[in-house]
Amino acid sequence: MEKKISIRTPEGFSVRYRIHIYNKQIENVYCELYAKGNSYPIGNVELERDMGKVFKTHANLDDKYHNRKLGTLLYAKAIAWVLNHGFKVRSSGDSS
Repeated sequence: MEKKISIRTPEGFSVRYRIHIYNKQIENVYCELYAKGNSYPIGNVELERDMGKVFKTHANLDDKYHNRKLGTLLYAKAIAWVLNHGFKVRSSGDSS
């Protein structure tokens, strides 16, 4: 069995995953970052099914959380989810 990728989330933050399934197939996965005390996500990386077992990424992060390595954390968590579930990932090509 392959070792799973595990990435720690900094204290004061949590990550949640929302998965949308259509026709018994995962179509989108949202890796959402929450700051302690917030009921809404401060940023996310959307994994959108592209072709077969490949997902492409889209991301956003609230301006006040920029330059704190949280965007990198979100991408790392999202990519780890993809790889841990036997899929592949590629960039959407859009800047984020």
